[in-house]
Amino acid sequence: IVVPGLYLPLREYLVLMAGNGQDMLRAYAWYGGRIRLQGVELNPVVYEFGLEYAPANLRAFFRKPTIAMAIDEGRAFVERSRRTYDVILLSYSGATFATGTGSLASTPQFLFTREAFRSYLARLTAGGVLVEAAGVPPDRLPRSLLTFKAALADVDPQLDVKRLVICYAARGREDAEQYAIYHRRPPSAAQVARLEQALSRHNMAVTYSPFTGPKYPALARFVDSGGIDRPLPRLFRARAQDRVHSDDRPFFYFDLNWGAQGGLLVIGYVATLLSALLVAVLFLGVPLWLERSERARTPAGPTAWRDFAGFALLGAGFMLIEVGSIQKFELFLGNPTLTLVAILAVLLVCSATGSFLSTKLFDRGLLTIGRSALLVVAYGALVLVFLNRAMYAAMALPVGVKISLIALVLFPLGFPLGTMFPQLLRRLDPDRRRYIPLALGLNGIFSVFSANFGAIIYLFVGATAVFLLGLACYLALWLDERARRSPAAARRQMMPAPV
Repeated sequence: IVVPGLYLPLREYLVLMAGNGQDMLRAYAWYGGRIRLQGVELNPVVYEFGLEYAPANLRAFFRKPTIAMAIDEGRAFVERSRRTYDVILLSYSGATFATGTGSLASTPQFLFTREAFRSYLARLTAGGVLVEAAGVPPDRLPRSLLTFKAALADVDPQLDVKRLVICYAARGREDAEQYAIYHRRPPSAAQVARLEQALSRHNMAVTYSPFTGPKYPALARFVDSGGIDRPLPRLFRARAQDRVHSDDRPFFYFDLNWGAQGGLLVIGYVATLLSALLVAVLFLGVPLWLERSERARTPAGPTAWRDFAGFALLGAGFMLIEVGSIQKFELFLGNPTLTLVAILAVLLVCSATGSFLSTKLFDRGLLTIGRSALLVVAYGALVLVFLNRAMYAAMALPVGVKISLIALVLFPLGFPLGTMFPQLLRRLDPDRRRYIPLALGLNGIFSVFSANFGAIIYLFVGATAVFLLGLACYLALWLDERARRSPAAARRQMMPAPV
């Protein structure tokens, strides 16, 4: 919090994930009115809780002319900001996790991605620095080093990341946590010397700089290797510092190995998946099995499995697209609860409209199940392009405008999503109406399974993969419809049933 001021001239100081202002208080205690402090906190309850704690006297603190707190999502604030900053501090986001209504809320972690670091580099002054508040053991790289390196290559590929990093730690302790400072431009030898002198007065020492030999084992290995990322397959990069974090897979805080927080998270997701599947089978599958004698009176026919597979694909595909959309748009809206409500509302209203009008459209020959499925796949691919590229141009818009834009983007996707289910039910002729509960049960079971399975896919592979898996379900449905209309399939349908 205060180390950058030991060797750099500071004026503008930005604290992201500022909570109730503790880091801002520490900075003010050191710098006083010499700097302008701007905090950003997403959760207003966390900020207001600090104001209600009278001994901290935060109300008077935030009334100072050089202190300001914005209740906003950090990425959106940086995107909208017209200021440049001498320091951008990424504070610890433990308090910010309270914004999540579920364990998968990833909003705070979008502040530690490659795309976020590109935005920070654009908002830093020429002599500005980016500081990550959390330290790491000496046998690990700074958690965001590879991500910073990747963002730097996007913004200014001529700069060498090894010239832009300074690390420091407590003196005389081999296990001391290492802290990193990332510079927008290479620091000078005089600045590093000034920092070393200042740190020595606080029993601390520089463990890496462009002008001193590395005393930080993990970073020394990184420098010796030329700063090359480890050549490991993406899925096997279990530790956070071994990965370049992206908006598609932002899990900055989770080391995905057993015994660590990420390993426990995986166990929790798998337990949730199995529990949800068990409940679905008990309340949907068991009653259907008990009523099998009713269906036995009316044979389903040799190709009925294809109809039932269609209901399963609809259940899985709809939920995977929904889960993928929620995770993608969570960054766009900057609030997990608001995103959940907005996406569910838009998709349910649009699909309900499609379901209501489906019979007219199908009877007039404007739509078929195959055409609707193909529309979902084709337009879904365009939605994915928007989510991965065009969305960033609209990040700075007001929240109300962004929700309207989401509705505009998702309506052409939600409408055909809703047209197919009632038409699959119509396909069950009067002789097979007893099979409607089975069709509904299969749809429900696969919906429950896919909603939870999609969360696990998001954790390991990313939100784009979840969305694409949903589109693949509708692609399979379209291919099945094409197969049904092939000449060979038509001849088989015209053959008399065996006696």
